[in-house]
Amino acid sequence: MRLHAFRIKTFRSIVNTGFQELSPDGISLIVGQNESGKSSVLEGINAFETGEVFEDDIRSNSSMPEVTCIFKFTNIAEIIECVPDGKELPEGFEKVFTQIDNCVALTRTWSTDNYEEGKLVLENPELRSVWQIPEKVAEPTKEIVSDQSESSKLVTITEAEFVKEIFNNLPIIDIFEDNSLLPPTIDLDDLVKKNTKADGYEGAKNFLLIAEIKPEELQNPSSVRIIEDMLEQKNKKVNTELQKYWHQTVGKKDKIEVVLELKNHTITKEGKQGHPYLTFWIRDKNGKLSPVQRSKGVKWFISFYLKLEATAKSGSGRVFLIDEPGANLHAKAQKDILSVFEKQKDNLQIIFTTHSPYLLDVEKVYRVHAVERADTEDDKSETRVIPFHKLGSASTDTLMPLYTSMGVDASHQSVISLENNVLLEEISAFFYMKAFWKLFGKTEIIHFLPATGCANLPLLANLMLGWGLSFAVVLDDDSHGRRVFKELKESRVCDEDKLIKIESCAGIEDLFTKSDFATHILGDSKIKIQDTNSEYMKDQQVSKVITARDFLIAVRDEKIKADDFSETTKDSIGELLSKIVATL
Repeated sequence: MRLHAFRIKTFRSIVNTGFQELSPDGISLIVGQNESGKSSVLEGINAFETGEVFEDDIRSNSSMPEVTCIFKFTNIAEIIECVPDGKELPEGFEKVFTQIDNCVALTRTWSTDNYEEGKLVLENPELRSVWQIPEKVAEPTKEIVSDQSESSKLVTITEAEFVKEIFNNLPIIDIFEDNSLLPPTIDLDDLVKKNTKADGYEGAKNFLLIAEIKPEELQNPSSVRIIEDMLEQKNKKVNTELQKYWHQTVGKKDKIEVVLELKNHTITKEGKQGHPYLTFWIRDKNGKLSPVQRSKGVKWFISFYLKLEATAKSGSGRVFLIDEPGANLHAKAQKDILSVFEKQKDNLQIIFTTHSPYLLDVEKVYRVHAVERADTEDDKSETRVIPFHKLGSASTDTLMPLYTSMGVDASHQSVISLENNVLLEEISAFFYMKAFWKLFGKTEIIHFLPATGCANLPLLANLMLGWGLSFAVVLDDDSHGRRVFKELKESRVCDEDKLIKIESCAGIEDLFTKSDFATHILGDSKIKIQDTNSEYMKDQQVSKVITARDFLIAVRDEKIKADDFSETTKDSIGELLSKIVATL
C-alpha cells in the first residue's frame, strides 16, 4: 500500500491543491520560491497523520482545513487483510475496487468545536462508489452465508468499521526532524528501558538498529575484549554502508567514520558510578571528535542516513516528509542525499521540498510538483500546486532549480548538447524514448528534448539552428506531424535526412501491437482496443503523460523487458531507434 495522491483544502496559504498524484517510484519533490507554500504542503499531509491542526493553520476566513489522502493497494488481498475475523467486504466491492485502480480515499476534516482532534470521514466520490452495500445485507447484524455451513456465516463490515481498520493499517506519515542527531553520550540504561526523553535516544537507537546490536547485549558483558571486538565489527559494518553514500572526504582521500564505544561511569559521576554508557565519535585521520563538534552538514547527513536506514530496516511502512534536505551541505553532498533516496525508494516513500538543482534528476521530471503563489497584489494570495505534466504553466523563478539542473544556464550545459539532440513532440514521447533506449540496450548518447506540442517544434528547431546545435526531429504520422514535417522540410530549417516520421503511427503509442499495449502499457490484458492505441487513449481519456511515465519507471525497475513484447512490436521500435542513430 502506498500514498498515491493527496488534496489539501483551506490550510494556511492553500485554498485547494486539487488531487495531486505522487510519483509511483517512491520519490516526489516540491520546488518553489521562499514563502510559496512548499512547507505548508508537507504540513498539510502530516496533519492527515497526526489529526492536529492549530490556530496558525486556519485561514483568515475561518474555513476549517480538509485533507484527503488516496492510498493505492497492490490488490484486493491487501484490503482483505485489513478486515477483522468474522467480517467480510460487501458484495460487488472487489469489482468496483478494481475499476478505480485499487485505490481508497480517506478524508480528515476538523470542526470549530474541537479542531485539534480531527474527524475522519469518507468523502471522495470514488470511495463512495466502492462502498455499495446491497440492501439485503445493509444492516450490520445481517449475515452472509457463503457455503451453507454455520461456521462460514460472516457479517458485512460497516462503512465506519472499514474506515477504522483501513486507517489503522495505513503507512505512517512522518516529518523528518533533527531530533535523531547522534549524542556524544547516552546511558545504556536509557536505551534498554526505551527512555525516549533521553537526549540523543533516537539517534543512538537508529545506530544500534542498523548495526544489529541489542542494548541488552551490552549489559554485564562476560568479557570486555569480546565486546570491544564485537563493536569494532559492528562499527565497520555501519561505516562500509555509510561511505557508499557519503562521498565527501577530509583532505584528498580520508573519509569520516562513526565510532561507537562502551564505557562505564567513573566514581565522580554521582549516582551512576560504574554504570555503562555509550559514547559516539566521528573520526577521520586527524582523530576523533564528538558529534557536536562536527559541522552542521556532517551531523545532519549522518542522522538523516541513520534514520532512513533504521526505518527501512524495521520493515514498517512509512512516508517521509523532508523539508529542504541538506540545506547545510555542499553540492556534491546534496547529490549523496539523492543517492540515499534512490536506495530506499522501494522501502520508503519520500516527499521533499528543495531549492537545489542537485536534488533534481532531469530525466525523472515526473517526480516534480511546482508550488507558487497566485499572481495577485495581495500578499495573502493563495498557493497553487502544479503537477509535472503542467509545469509549463509555472513561472521561471519557480522552476529555476529545474532549469539549472537541465543546463539552461549557458555556463552549465548538460542536456542541450552541441550534437546528438533529438526534438520530440511532447513529454510523453520523451518518456517512451528514454524507455526504449534502455529496453533495447542502446549505448549511443542521445539528448531527447520534448516540445510542448507538435506546433512548437518549428520554433524550437529555429532556435537550435540559430545556436548552431546539431539536431534531428521525430514526428508522428498524423495530420499535425505531416504538416510540421512539410514546413521544416520546405523552410530548410532541418535537412530532410534529419526528419524522422514514425510511419503509420498517429502517436508513438502505435508502435506497440494492440495486445502488447493493453498488457504491458495499460497493464490489463483484458482491454480490447478496437481502433489504434493512440485513438484508444483519446477516446478513454487516458493520460498520455502518466501512462508513458509509468512505462519508463517499469522499464527502469526491470519489471518490463524487451522479451516481454511480440516480434512485431520489437521490430517497429527497433526500426525507429535505428533511424534515429543513423541521422546522428
